[in-house]
Amino acid sequence: MKAPTCQSSPLKGGPELVGPSRRDWLWILFSFFICCGLSIEDAFALEIIDFEESVADDDHQQAYPADGPPYVEDGFLVRASGNTPQLLANNPAQDNIGNGPDGGSKHMSALAPLIPGGGFQGSSILIERTDASLFSVIELDVSEYSSVFDVPLNLQFVGVSTGGIVTQYFVTDGVNDGAGPLNDFEHLVLDPIFTQLSSFEILGLPGARSGLLAVDNITVDNIRPVAEPSSYLLVGFGLAILVAMKNFPSRRKV
Repeated sequence: MKAPTCQSSPLKGGPELVGPSRRDWLWILFSFFICCGLSIEDAFALEIIDFEESVADDDHQQAYPADGPPYVEDGFLVRASGNTPQLLANNPAQDNIGNGPDGGSKHMSALAPLIPGGGFQGSSILIERTDASLFSVIELDVSEYSSVFDVPLNLQFVGVSTGGIVTQYFVTDGVNDGAGPLNDFEHLVLDPIFTQLSSFEILGLPGARSGLLAVDNITVDNIRPVAEPSSYLLVGFGLAILVAMKNFPSRRKV
């Protein structure tokens, strides 16, 4: 006689339950990426102030006096500060003299008043947001003003942050051959202390043959302490789908 075999059976009162289908997993993955919308948006908040709009392509220079309108790019104000009488946007492609720093692109320079008896008082460039929101500064390119001032330049970076004043110093290599083959600009990655800033200032410290500076390609990070409405909608939509999936009846094998 054939021996009896044991067989599992569904619980009384209902059919057997099975796991999520492929379609269910696709909905779960879709919800996950929707919920990541805010993080993805913040990851691409970097901007580079490259001064490409500061001077016309067919012009050599454009002045931005301290008592006039500042230069504006990507939601940032760039203006002369301190004793600096004006900023001067430069276009190397139209530099007939050939003594300005040649980084291959337009850049911004700061002029400095003369010191009685010789030398310069120093120059400064101030950067702020047009809407007064906070930002971070990550890196930038710096150079001496021109080949006439081919000596090391003492720079000071000052940020006004939510935690107080932050400062960093840097000395350039003094290499500036204008239109020559040497690399006039130096790339500097700032210390990570320059975050949550309301303003950022670049100062060329006084010197006998220095104090005038040039900057380019300032990488900034917009800080959004409050998410934008579109971000709230994305996250809310993703959470709604997750809740719906939780309450959706499981597939049943009949």
